[in-house]
Amino acid sequence: MDSLNSVNFSTNSMSVVKPAAFSQIKTHIDNEAHVSDGFVRSNSGPEGASHTLTKMLRDPEKSVGFNHEYNKALGLKPDDLKAKYDMMKEDVFSFYRITNALFYNDIHGDYAGASSLCSKPAPEIYITGDAHWMNLGTYRGADGEAVWGFDDFDQATKGSPEWDLERLAVSAALALREQGGSREEEAELVKKIGKKYIDVVSDVADTGEIHPCYLKADETHNPIKDAIKDAGSVDRKKFLKKILDPDSKAPRFVSNEKIQPVTLDEAADVKKGLEEYQSRLGSDLPIAKPVKVLDIARKLGSGGSSYGLDRYYVLVAADKVWKEPFVLEIKQLLPSAVNDQSGNLDAANGKEIVDNIRKTGGKANPLTGYTTVGGKACLVRELEPEKAKVDPGELKHYDELETYFTQAAKVMAYSHCQSKTEARNLRVWIGDEHKQMMKNLESFAMVYADQVEADFGAWKKE
Repeated sequence: MDSLNSVNFSTNSMSVVKPAAFSQIKTHIDNEAHVSDGFVRSNSGPEGASHTLTKMLRDPEKSVGFNHEYNKALGLKPDDLKAKYDMMKEDVFSFYRITNALFYNDIHGDYAGASSLCSKPAPEIYITGDAHWMNLGTYRGADGEAVWGFDDFDQATKGSPEWDLERLAVSAALALREQGGSREEEAELVKKIGKKYIDVVSDVADTGEIHPCYLKADETHNPIKDAIKDAGSVDRKKFLKKILDPDSKAPRFVSNEKIQPVTLDEAADVKKGLEEYQSRLGSDLPIAKPVKVLDIARKLGSGGSSYGLDRYYVLVAADKVWKEPFVLEIKQLLPSAVNDQSGNLDAANGKEIVDNIRKTGGKANPLTGYTTVGGKACLVRELEPEKAKVDPGELKHYDELETYFTQAAKVMAYSHCQSKTEARNLRVWIGDEHKQMMKNLESFAMVYADQVEADFGAWKKE
């Protein structure tokens, strides 16, 4: 694992993820229970160590300073910085989605001890790195059909499986709160996320059967099943109509507030980047090789933590003249916040990200690759017609949210178990601590959701 690089935190490299010392909490020890300010730990019982959170562990005002420092380091243009800050004030989940670096700054700092879910240190594996509800959706699977799962892996890296689980569970708690759910329902939902993850890990460890890290329509339930079917019905021609200019004789992107023409210098930088990109591609591809560029546009207003960084759409010819063209998205990369919360864009590594996408079990589209544009590390991927979202904000019943998030836990477990060894190591880590692990996940998710709401409140006062 790379050394952790943070605005406020650093540590030496390590091969096993272990919680940092929880020295800021003064603990009174009474036989088997450790009771502290906001943190209760028990080492007794057959189910393993308990460290139930009781209240927030950080002053919300500290998050304001961190967020300013992090975004200042990104060097965003003033208008983009203002727009990003405004997005962070829209609602609590937009704030949570955008502040991935804050989450990991807490994981390695104030919440380090609380993020440990079992008595044993978690094995270091490849994780998605930003497992929240808006990073789930439909896309094209290995057999060319629409599937559903985690669809954004540009924060993927080595880390603790706990962090993926916790980021997902916090987003579930926030989603249920938006629907007016009770604290009891929130606790139950988070425990079911934990149970589904544990059950799937156990199944894979027992059978040795490795599953792709996505679900097909016949492997899941509504509303996800319908979303997969709807995504599969979108053909390329229908998809292109949404983003191409109907009045142009040659295929050109439409111009609007989200899609803008590029300058000649920008076009030259993008084309140079595509030459670098195509040199690493395989031979059996659905696009013309060498890459034939039909049009280039700048994409505005996209992303969460990456909002305001460079992003382009490139229309390229297919391998056959009679086929519809393809759209490539070129996206400037952040370093993964799992290990680096500095905002130093020079630390972004496209090759590492693409390698990690494959290692997390994502069936990488053959057009997925990396390059540099104007000296900036970028990810290149196809903008797939099958890509779509199910917004949990539109799910009005607890049962629908439960289905959504337990299926997310299922694909997360598949992603974490991309080999028999990984599955068995995870099962050894969990051991017989199933109930306590779920309880620890519940307390972390609910208290950290409180922290997010308090941080959001502090940010809105800015």
